[in-house]
Amino acid sequence: MAAAMELKYDWALWLDSEAIAVQPFSIRQTFDSYIKNPTIFRSKMTNTDFMRAIIGSSANVLNRDIESFGQKFWNLESVEWIFEKAVIDDLVQYVENTHNQDFWTAWATRGSPFEISLYNMHVQARKLETTNPMFTKYQIIETETEMERFGIGAARAIMDTMTGTGMLERGYELFKVAEVVPGFSAMLKKFGQRLFRLDDLGIAPPEVLANTLFW
Repeated sequence: MAAAMELKYDWALWLDSEAIAVQPFSIRQTFDSYIKNPTIFRSKMTNTDFMRAIIGSSANVLNRDIESFGQKFWNLESVEWIFEKAVIDDLVQYVENTHNQDFWTAWATRGSPFEISLYNMHVQARKLETTNPMFTKYQIIETETEMERFGIGAARAIMDTMTGTGMLERGYELFKVAEVVPGFSAMLKKFGQRLFRLDDLGIAPPEVLANTLFW
């Protein structure tokens, strides 16, 4: 976050430690695609104390009531964390104004949440309360709804057992249900998700992985 606040740039990427590039790709193309259609995924996947602490501390830093988002609200779905300098500047100013203290004191004394969780929550809240195009240009996508739209509901039994992360982050577990792979692949393609989490190469036969990852 310190670098995001101090460096000069328009857009940047926080690279999650568990993210991998699932195919050869152009980082320039990834940025260009995202900037044309910036998207933040949200879900109702908060189901552990650790997840509740992350979301709760983000709400505390922003001085917002968690009930306005919902107790199960989760906004760390994607591991492709692209962010905008103008939003970072607005976020810092907002936090300092609402708490009447410097950003780092407000952040450290209210749970020190993950930067991207704080960023995503700020965008979602500001999108609802302002007509500023800085925020209105963002799409807020509910992961569960989008997965249903792409025919991934057949893997609902697997999704219902996921704990500790969002659905999209653990999307590789859906590979166990081969029939949903084409739809899941189409969803990744639609939203330009070229960074992915894949903990287990043995989760499905090689041909299933290939059909998912190489779109």
